[in-house]
Amino acid sequence: MELNMDWFWNCFKKQVCLKPNETAIVSENQALTYTDLDLKIKKFSDLLKSKGFKQGDVIGTGPLNNIDKIPVFLAILKMDGAFLNIDSRYPLQHTKKLLRDMNASFFVNNENDITILKKSTPIMDDPYSKSSNSNIKNEHKIINRKFSLIYTDSIEAKTPSTVISAKSIVNWILFNINTLKISFENTLYLSFPEMPFLFPIWMCNLVKGGKVTFLPYKKDMSFVSLSETDSSSIFLPLSVLGDFINFIPSEYELSSSIVNIVTLGEEVFDVRKFKEYLNRNNIKWHNYYGFPKINIISSINTVGNNSDDSVLQHFGKAIRNNYAYILNESYKPVPIGVRGNLFMSGFEESICNGVNIENPFKQGTLLYKTEFEAKWNKEGYFNIYDTRRTQFFNGIEINLNTLEGLLLLNPLVKDCGIKVKGDKQSKKYLIAYVVLTDDKKSVNEINDYFNNILPRDINISYIILARLPRDNQGYVDYEYLESLNFLSSIELEELTTQIKNIEKIEELIIFPQEHILKSNSIDFTNYN
Repeated sequence: MELNMDWFWNCFKKQVCLKPNETAIVSENQALTYTDLDLKIKKFSDLLKSKGFKQGDVIGTGPLNNIDKIPVFLAILKMDGAFLNIDSRYPLQHTKKLLRDMNASFFVNNENDITILKKSTPIMDDPYSKSSNSNIKNEHKIINRKFSLIYTDSIEAKTPSTVISAKSIVNWILFNINTLKISFENTLYLSFPEMPFLFPIWMCNLVKGGKVTFLPYKKDMSFVSLSETDSSSIFLPLSVLGDFINFIPSEYELSSSIVNIVTLGEEVFDVRKFKEYLNRNNIKWHNYYGFPKINIISSINTVGNNSDDSVLQHFGKAIRNNYAYILNESYKPVPIGVRGNLFMSGFEESICNGVNIENPFKQGTLLYKTEFEAKWNKEGYFNIYDTRRTQFFNGIEINLNTLEGLLLLNPLVKDCGIKVKGDKQSKKYLIAYVVLTDDKKSVNEINDYFNNILPRDINISYIILARLPRDNQGYVDYEYLESLNFLSSIELEELTTQIKNIEKIEELIIFPQEHILKSNSIDFTNYN
């Protein structure tokens, strides 16, 4: 399951041979053919070597234009370095000082101008390792001998805000191509191309042999450029499409050649009306949730001309993973074609401490048992099978065991159980049966706590009980719980139902994906 960049470079070399004179990158009235791009990558790689570059070195960049930044980024990627992007508003001397503080060895002002900042000494720890020497929360150090994209997105930033490994980028590319099956040829992006979530997207286009067009994003950008483009897929902020909170679409029509829209889903808007709008125009929507500090696309929603096209759902935010294992109940690997439990191992293991076990295959690491079963096939991929504790709400996948574990972290909660109510997707909501540690506390405090955890647009009701009935295996006996006999047999301290719409997605770990994304076809069987 190990991935590396050889696959990407083989695909890129193929496009250079097949389409040497076709345009690869367009930006601000400048264009590069595949041959031009290949030559620029080689030229910059040779220049770095002449300056004493070593594998794992950190290279910072100044305010390069898009035509220069892309070959520089690809050259650093190819040489297994670390690309460090600094906010372009920094003064030059301030930028160099900041780069030195971040252990950068080189500063690139343009493709012909490289400044040596310090002796080439790649130091770098896994930023999420428990053995890391860093005492600063969220401080990112660069991964040793692995390419990383390090990105600071504000002028006040003193530490990098995003770290993405080369393996994650490859996973992301494969996910876009094989799972989402987005046609990336002639993709138009209306955003800053140096934003980290865009790197794997435009790299998809190079793999497919398409043309990437970068336009500078402006707040007052209208639909004019969209109606004139011949792009088959576009990436854009939702605000460009109109006000979808109240659904006031832009006055401009989309080009009839556009078949895919890729958006960022951070804004609050009316999803149903937006889907209707796109369906009328025969456009598929791919919505990416969350910032890519999680390494890969964290969640997706696609819509098509009919319900059969809506096969992919939101997955919630993913955790960083290095390895995937399919094991039996004795924690032994299962043969090809045999279903077993899906385990993940990798970064940010502390997030799921409640379900971690020691990894018998890699000393010093932990395994996270997911709520999925899976089986390997002969092609080296595996299919995923859903289990009874996973539910979908408005396209967002949640795991009830995970929610219960998060709720139990609240010191006010002594015991709890969460169940889905409602028979139709549009009318589903959650019931949380809660036993409090302090009888004088109210459900409002719990609801405030969950306000920072639950995915948005999920309705939850709370019922406060004196105790919860459990079966012989320790599971909450919901059938008995909801019977009149049980409710009349306990002292009901308080019965409170409060439904609250949540508008914020936090670090809710639902579906570890990074190695799952290699699959050409992920087979979901929902047992709910």
